[in-house]
Amino acid sequence: MHMAMESGATTQEHYLQMFHQFDITAKKVEVFRNTDLSVNGHVSDAEQWLIESYPRYDVDILDRGEEIGLGMHINQFRKKAKPYPGAKRQVSFLPMSRMVDDWLYRFARGLSQWSHPGTKGGDFPNPYAAEVCSAQKQARTRDEGNTTLPDNVISLEQVRRNKKR
Repeated sequence: MHMAMESGATTQEHYLQMFHQFDITAKKVEVFRNTDLSVNGHVSDAEQWLIESYPRYDVDILDRGEEIGLGMHINQFRKKAKPYPGAKRQVSFLPMSRMVDDWLYRFARGLSQWSHPGTKGGDFPNPYAAEVCSAQKQARTRDEGNTTLPDNVISLEQVRRNKKR
């Protein structure tokens, strides 16, 4: 919720509404074994950093602020992953930005001050729809020759970039 407010997508006044939407949402826990070597590499890098840092700084455990700082440091680097099972290509993304977009889509319904194409007024767009739509469009283009299909799906990250200009 803090990052959603820091991004400028919501305000302090929306805090309780977002928490309520999160609270009433049914939670289903699924565990997946991620065999993606790039993810394993990032986890190994963080582990190595901690192993080397503990003796250097004479600490046994990180405090809350250090944990958050490490998480923010790790997640500022772009990652690559397949957008959905069976996808041929990987997409590049910022984990923190994707997490905020996911949070807004799931738990800030009706709180957007902007309208987004293909969404109900006040809702945030599905952060994954553009990737799936793009992959479907590429598949149709291959099947139909070089036909260009209009892309009417936008991402919140694009809106933020345009807003800063």
